[in-house]
Amino acid sequence: MAAKRAAGSSAMEGAPGNGGGHQGPPVTTAPAPPVEEPPPRPRLGELVVTNVTASSVQLRWSVPEGTFDSFTVQYRGAQGQPQALAVDGGSRTVTVTGLSPSRRYKFNLYGLWGQKRVGLVSTDAVTAPAPPTQDPPSPPHLGELTVTHVGPDSVQLQWSVPEGTFDSFTLQYRDAQGQPQVLPVAGGSRTVTVPGLAPSRRYKFNLYGLWGRQRLGPVSMDTVTAPAPPTQDPPSPPHLGELTVTHVGPDSVQLQWSVPEGTFDSFTLQYRDAQGQLQVLPVAGGVPHAPAPPTQDPPSPPHLGELTVTHVGPDSVQLQWSVPEGTFDSFTLQYRDAQGQPQVLPVAGGSRTVTVPGLAPSRRYKFNLYGLWGRQRLGPVSMDTVTAPAPPTQDPPSPPHLGELTVTHVGPDSVQLQWSVPEGTFDSFTLQYRDAQGQPQVLPVAGGSRTVTVPGLAPSRRYKFNLYGLWGRKRLGPVSMDTVTAPAPPTQDPPSPPHLGELTVTHVGPDSVQLQWSVPEGTFDSFTLQYRDAQGQPQVLPVAGGSRTVTVPGLAPSRRYKFNLYGLWGRQRLGPVSMDTVTAPAPPTQDPPSPPHLGELTVTHVGPDSVQLQWSVPEGTFDSFTLQYRDAQGQLQVLPVAGGSRTVTVPGLAPSRRYKFNLYGLWGRKRLGPVSMDTVTAPAPPTQDPPSPPHLGELTVTHVGADSVQLQWSVPEGTFDSFTLQYRDAQGQPQVLPVAGGSRTVTVPGLAPSRRYKFNLYGLWGRQRLGPVSMDTVTAPAPPTQDPPSPPHLGELTVTHVGPDSVQLQWSVPEGTFDSFTLQYRDAQGQPQVLPVAGGSRTVTVPGLAPSRRYKFNLYGLWGRQRLGPVSMDTVTAPAPPTQDPPSPPHLGELTVTHVGPDSVQLQWSVPEGTFDSFTLQYRDAQGQPQVLPVAGGSRTVTVPGLAPSRRYKFNLYGLWGRQRLGPVSMDTVTAPAPPTQDPPSPPHLGELTVTHVGPDSVQLQWSVPEGTFDSFTLQYRDAQGQLQVLPVAGGSRTVTVPGLAPSRRYKFNLYGLWGRQRLGPVSMDTVTAPAPPTQDPPSPPHLGELTVTHVGPDSVQLQWSVPEGTFDSFTLQYRDAQGQPQVLPVAGGSRTVTVPGLAPSRRYKFNLYGLWGRKRLGPVSTSTVT
Repeated sequence: MAAKRAAGSSAMEGAPGNGGGHQGPPVTTAPAPPVEEPPPRPRLGELVVTNVTASSVQLRWSVPEGTFDSFTVQYRGAQGQPQALAVDGGSRTVTVTGLSPSRRYKFNLYGLWGQKRVGLVSTDAVTAPAPPTQDPPSPPHLGELTVTHVGPDSVQLQWSVPEGTFDSFTLQYRDAQGQPQVLPVAGGSRTVTVPGLAPSRRYKFNLYGLWGRQRLGPVSMDTVTAPAPPTQDPPSPPHLGELTVTHVGPDSVQLQWSVPEGTFDSFTLQYRDAQGQLQVLPVAGGVPHAPAPPTQDPPSPPHLGELTVTHVGPDSVQLQWSVPEGTFDSFTLQYRDAQGQPQVLPVAGGSRTVTVPGLAPSRRYKFNLYGLWGRQRLGPVSMDTVTAPAPPTQDPPSPPHLGELTVTHVGPDSVQLQWSVPEGTFDSFTLQYRDAQGQPQVLPVAGGSRTVTVPGLAPSRRYKFNLYGLWGRKRLGPVSMDTVTAPAPPTQDPPSPPHLGELTVTHVGPDSVQLQWSVPEGTFDSFTLQYRDAQGQPQVLPVAGGSRTVTVPGLAPSRRYKFNLYGLWGRQRLGPVSMDTVTAPAPPTQDPPSPPHLGELTVTHVGPDSVQLQWSVPEGTFDSFTLQYRDAQGQLQVLPVAGGSRTVTVPGLAPSRRYKFNLYGLWGRKRLGPVSMDTVTAPAPPTQDPPSPPHLGELTVTHVGADSVQLQWSVPEGTFDSFTLQYRDAQGQPQVLPVAGGSRTVTVPGLAPSRRYKFNLYGLWGRQRLGPVSMDTVTAPAPPTQDPPSPPHLGELTVTHVGPDSVQLQWSVPEGTFDSFTLQYRDAQGQPQVLPVAGGSRTVTVPGLAPSRRYKFNLYGLWGRQRLGPVSMDTVTAPAPPTQDPPSPPHLGELTVTHVGPDSVQLQWSVPEGTFDSFTLQYRDAQGQPQVLPVAGGSRTVTVPGLAPSRRYKFNLYGLWGRQRLGPVSMDTVTAPAPPTQDPPSPPHLGELTVTHVGPDSVQLQWSVPEGTFDSFTLQYRDAQGQLQVLPVAGGSRTVTVPGLAPSRRYKFNLYGLWGRQRLGPVSMDTVTAPAPPTQDPPSPPHLGELTVTHVGPDSVQLQWSVPEGTFDSFTLQYRDAQGQPQVLPVAGGSRTVTVPGLAPSRRYKFNLYGLWGRKRLGPVSTSTVT
């Protein structure tokens, strides 16, 4: 057995399609047994052809004796070039792709055994002829181009397409200046309006149709635009009256003027502010006053002051200047770069400083600054300076190193690759290969990854992959790997296309039509409904694939419409089915309602930065309101208000300032009002002195390890927002570690042993970075290495259960412990499968097998980076059970309303016959958008949230059974009116936080809520590594246990209460955990008692068990459902009974119960029963 396992391991390692030229990771095997006879030389059987297509040939062979490491298939391509295809040693079939039709090929098969090539067996085959080509479709045809409307500045054109379909159209003509113009038109359009023409002018239009890459046509039309309408005498210009001052304050002026004649569109008020900057204030044409001082004479040109250097670096210079008089629109800075090329840097007019980047160190530069004022360029002022020398360079770090590239999984259209980086770190990787068309492909991979899956490959094709590592600007490598993708699974017959039934009209209104149709056969992905609107424009309405009805809105009354319905299936458009109908006549018009009326506008609250206003509507109803006012800068502001509101709060105002508010009511397309109100905001509260900045105390080292350092500091004064710790790692790369503002300690991980590090701590306060405080230390030496442990040993692999689609295997580990296991086998299509298994398991169930089929299973144990084994087992799955008649479909009962609220409705239904997998509830929300609510198959009630009060809704319930959607059953209802508004509740209040229990690894906390109610709580603290932890707590709780703490350690806990979108608190508490208890002998494992069945129903089973000794953390119950899929049901550790739902009637089930104790899984205990 040991010799066979060693040989099997060697064969599996060298197998994956590389012809034996690549070896996997080293494998440590157990000591060799006594030398035996060498295995017999394997022998190749007959090579036969099992399938032939126009571009591929499938070959099959046998191995009557022995085992080969791999195979190679040799043949010559269509150009006579020799080709070699590597095949895994466990395969007995291969598909050769990329062949030419109607061509004879000779295939030679060799077996590779060790370093020898054994065989050959040969066969000839002729590929199938190429499928017949189809005639290209005939091109579409353009009909006549006619003019349907002529205006003085536009022309409307129309055309037809008697045959075929165009992708799009282009209309070409020359404008009034003789310039050619091109107007693109969608392929479904048959009319276009050409705008921007000149009156009484002849135009020639050429229409082309675009079909694929061809341009067909043109069809042409000449026409003359209509004459321009007669001009009217220009109105006399308006006249500005006198400008007067009506109010003067310490920081504002109110102005007033008149317009004795005519009307202005708007006004602009110009003045200079306290800094001499020109200000322009726009004023609406109907406003008789605006806040600003009077205008002044046109300004004299500005003047540039001296240009100085404020900072010099090796690659940048900062310049500063003044403008003693006037204002510039902008500036430009000119200089020459290190290559002598002129550079121009634009600067905003309000700036007085600029930083020039991208300079060379130790180089003289001359800078010229110009000021732009209107169309004039004034200046320059100049300055010479020399950049600082470059900082001394450091020794570059050694480059990283790429390890071996291996294949971990092969499929018909993808390959998974894995690699290692034994030394250093890469920024990223790129994987290069050629696709099935021979085009180079590049796949980027993140620098932290060590595996990648390459998709989109062709089956049974050889690929070579090159992996490069990117480090800075360098590309290192490549490491390479060749492999052959698995053969494609057998194809199935394409499904037959679905079929559209009759299209009928179920409802006709003056502005809408409801249509219904059926799908007697198959299923469509979606539908499109096409028709022309009242203006003759084509319209397309998309419809979901599960719908059988649609309402077409926006139609004109008493008008004939033709509707064409198409079904979309994959990339095909099937149909159409058509229907003509005439919309209903428009209802008789009624007398227009009288307009609503705005009542008085009053002020109900005044603050320093806001005002609350209130008004009434004594008559009628408005759609909405708008409130207009001018802000502190005199800019017009418009605040929209809902039509049901009678109050509004205006935010963002300035203290001690007069404001005038105008309220308008919007009713249809009319704006009524305004009603107005003047008020002055309250004075600003007295200002406080700005807080003094916080201060960093000393930085000290509290613990030193071989790969980490713990640091501690104090903040004797003030509070920081956060901290950053900076240091350089073992490669000399700068590292930045962010630390929360409440922390006073941090642990720096990932250091190298026996190495000196310097740490700089900065405190962040607002936008300032204060500090640093620094500390040097040397990490501890690495601990001495120990002798490596002896490798574990795999015992025998046995079969404990065989089903038609699954096999349960069991094994032992007589010596040592494995990290994990992998089970390898080939599925019914011959594809290799890998099933990972946890290291503590000794059993595994292999699902998805085919009945009455032989399988070979190889189990490997993973120990560190080594793969030991395999141990193997052959077995045949059980035959498939006899098929049963398909069940009859379930039936939906009546849909009823059980509760109605202002924003929700509760619905109930029954299922008199059968069972549904799930349900969907469809309705339209307040905006008319369709909504779909999924419901579990076991539910008979659902609450629909988010509805609008006093609104009618129609609900449609569908039942999903397999791939079918049955129903709907429907119900109409109206939501309840909205409740009257109440004053906002006062916020809740957090009481004291106390400690009720302290253990070595946990703390129990308790608190009170003397007033109000919180939605939830969060508890924040830092763990033993100094990492911030957040523990969510339900709003009804008043106590919480914090697990996972370290013994004899001080912790600070902060409790916050969440109320709506606000976070209130915190309340805090410091405590020290209890010391760790003395270690004891490990407890003996618990023991599972007998598993029994206490109740059996048609769709559920109740199980019971005992635990005669010890206590389990939890249990898991495993079984297979009616489809043979494995199911896992978790059970709490204190339970001794469980009910298994969702079973099928009259079916045998086997249940396995496992007990979880720490990291171990004990058991199982089993029982079988029939529902």
